[in-house]
Amino acid sequence: MKLRSLLRRRSLHNFSAVWQAQNWVRRRFTRSGQFLIMSALLTATFGINTRMALAYQLFSFITACLLLAWIWTFTWWQKLPSGLKITRSLPVHASVGAQARYHLQIHNQSQQDLAGYSVLEAPHDPRPSREQFAHAIEPGAETRNWFDRVVGYYRWAWLLHMNRITDIDELPLPRIAQGKSLQIQHSFTPFARGNLVLRGLWLTRTDPLGLCRSLHFIELPASLVVLPAMNEVQLPEMPSARHAQEQMAASSSGDGEEFVGLRQYRSGDSPRMIHWKSMARLGYPVVKEYQAEFSTRHALLLDTVQAPAGVAFEEAIVLTASLINHLHTNDCMLDMFYIDNACHVMTCGQGQLQPEALLRCLAQLQACKLPLLDDLHALLLSQSAQLSACVCIFLRWDAARAALVAQLRKQGLPLQLWLISNQIDNDVPEDVQILPVGTISAQSAAQAATQAATQAAAQAAAQSAPRQSAPPPSGEIR
Repeated sequence: MKLRSLLRRRSLHNFSAVWQAQNWVRRRFTRSGQFLIMSALLTATFGINTRMALAYQLFSFITACLLLAWIWTFTWWQKLPSGLKITRSLPVHASVGAQARYHLQIHNQSQQDLAGYSVLEAPHDPRPSREQFAHAIEPGAETRNWFDRVVGYYRWAWLLHMNRITDIDELPLPRIAQGKSLQIQHSFTPFARGNLVLRGLWLTRTDPLGLCRSLHFIELPASLVVLPAMNEVQLPEMPSARHAQEQMAASSSGDGEEFVGLRQYRSGDSPRMIHWKSMARLGYPVVKEYQAEFSTRHALLLDTVQAPAGVAFEEAIVLTASLINHLHTNDCMLDMFYIDNACHVMTCGQGQLQPEALLRCLAQLQACKLPLLDDLHALLLSQSAQLSACVCIFLRWDAARAALVAQLRKQGLPLQLWLISNQIDNDVPEDVQILPVGTISAQSAAQAATQAATQAAAQAAAQSAPRQSAPPPSGEIR
């Protein structure tokens, strides 16, 4: 165990060092420059022998070009142009697989025109921590050989990909005259959920050969929550009783709106409800009585206790987000039960949170390693009397989860059960809807491709349609 732990620490250190060097090369050199660097390394292996004249000459020529480009970046552009101000306007949130657009406002108050510049986003450091690297379960790790499992390169690459959340391309800027301002639109497509943190911007300019970039960092911190993807979910009709929610309704609708009648005053009644005309006629206080407000209340249980990380857990998040979008209506309340470091319940509906709050929570939720399954079940059972129906999402099936389902059925609560797993035992009940791992991801990919094709067709139709007066382009200097 000590040898494996030491090997993992050294592997993590080496992977991080190699990634940092590669990231520096990608940021400092263009694709042409990176190609010449690889060519220089290749010709250097043959150019050591000076009798091979062609390889030696190619190595000398490529090295001279790279050296000239490197010198230019430090000679001709040393200072950031004074009077340059850049602001960023991000959307409220983004979704996995959907294109997100934002705007950059650039104000050139310097004494010179700005031409040949580009903007490159500076995201947060996506390298996984030592704890994350040690406990993460890579999808498909059981199919790899023992060396790959011990060294963990594929696990580290998978974690790096998930922590990056998105890749934002370099954005070339048009010419900006002195004293002018520019608003330009940029876009990106997230491929993972989470909190996207942007440290700032790199203002870049390429040398005349197009090989090397000059970089000036502009601190512009911002963050954006990337919500999980959502699919269309078909649920069977579940019989759901309507329960009185007097305290819930009182926060948004008072004591009700439908008048029932009059009754004699009882201790504790509000003086505002006294019907003064009837009191004067009868000689004793009477109060107005209204119909108690009712609402349908569903529960959504996401079982993250000791859940396997990877594709199965991400698909459970996608299914939960899809069910939130499907179950939430204006006259229905939804309680989401989950575990982070403790048991939590979040309620959306009239007078409560909005569905976006639950989706934001799902965007940053991770698998729970603590044995808190009994606490989660106790919390759900304590509120089962107020529920109309319950939807449960499991990532495994065992005796504890079967006992919870049996107790909910004993209380007469309508259930809809989902199980996301490839390992199906014989003791799984027939009414549990089983989703093999990979099913939801395939649906998400197909839905994203359909949405992208629809957007492309709409843009093509808009460009081909005749317009009487075209609006100014988004990148026009104003």
